[in-house]
Amino acid sequence: MNLQLSNRSIRRYLSILENSFIIHALTPFHSNIRKELTKMPKVFFGDTGLRNFALRNFTELSYRPDKGSLFENAIFGELYKNLGVIEQLFFWRTISKTGVDFILTGEQNCALEVKFTPNARLKQPAGLRAFSKTYPKFKQIVVTQDLFDINEELIFLPGWMV
Repeated sequence: MNLQLSNRSIRRYLSILENSFIIHALTPFHSNIRKELTKMPKVFFGDTGLRNFALRNFTELSYRPDKGSLFENAIFGELYKNLGVIEQLFFWRTISKTGVDFILTGEQNCALEVKFTPNARLKQPAGLRAFSKTYPKFKQIVVTQDLFDINEELIFLPGWMV
């Protein structure tokens, strides 16, 4: 689909959507721009109902092909809602496309990876493993559909606890 809009118009429309809290643009976290990628923000809807409306999809979650993205958007909403005054929320991506869904900085520094798989395995996702090599002091959290566990390296939280 070609919208035939100029970059300026697209930026203006996105700015209107962001200023009216319909969407939120998450910026990338980086300290080494050569290894870490992307100036492009990651966009989330402020309301998953609006997201569903835009996609014209109100199918039950268990039948949706985009359930992982929808779950990630819902987790973003909870994190954004509960941000403290000095906390900031980012995402992290490398040139090799390895990434972490959310990086929370402030009083506590956390890297959060969202996995919407039932009975997720107790293992460190590749993105968190790569991130922890560069940023070892960040607490690592895997947000899952239903798993709760705490071990030396990771905290596994069900989405409803975020």
